[in-house]
Amino acid sequence: MVTAGANQAYVNCVLTFLDEQGNDRPPNGGRIRKCVVFEPYYFNHVMAVQSTRGGKNCGGLACRGVGDDAESAGEVEGLLVGPTKHGVPDLDWLRSKLEQYKFTDAATSSSQSLGNAIRMVTLVNPGNPSGVALPYFFLKEITELTKEYGVWLVMDNTYEHFDVDGMNTIEGNGGPAYPCFDEEHVINIFSFSKGYAMAGFRVGYIALSSKASSIDGGKGMGTAAYEE
Repeated sequence: MVTAGANQAYVNCVLTFLDEQGNDRPPNGGRIRKCVVFEPYYFNHVMAVQSTRGGKNCGGLACRGVGDDAESAGEVEGLLVGPTKHGVPDLDWLRSKLEQYKFTDAATSSSQSLGNAIRMVTLVNPGNPSGVALPYFFLKEITELTKEYGVWLVMDNTYEHFDVDGMNTIEGNGGPAYPCFDEEHVINIFSFSKGYAMAGFRVGYIALSSKASSIDGGKGMGTAAYEE
């Protein structure tokens, strides 16, 4: 899907996956669908939630002190801000939040997940503004983690050509220097603007898997989800 820059690609994801807020509470027992970003986050990702989802999503993010919980700084109801260490997202924190926000069958006391209030996890690689390029094994781990909980993983690869240390190269198998994960729950965002010095043209695109999925009621994700 070609978009008006990578920013429009991300806005499309927010419009698709997060609830618009008004005076009424959303379904799912009143639990608002949430998006995860990791600090230091790309400001336009937060602005996409603030500007399109309404209600308490229109608030600002408070400054927080060293040692404070990253989530406590958030006043945007549809947003969770995760911590990083040297620019690398904390996957233990992410797993704890995915566990905390999953829906379970209270009537039967079943621990089986019936979905998750966390709708999408955002990963920028290489990071903006940190510049940190995440290694392939980390990308594989977060891909598997989000798949385990049935959550969309939105990978913003705008700065793919800035991976100067070759962190994303799969060694020893002759694969591409910057592999994408062809998984049903992964959305890859790319930018001609940054990758090919075409900033004034505002051209980006979304790359989706065409695989069918049992997530989201078996309707299929990837291309099929956007067509619907």
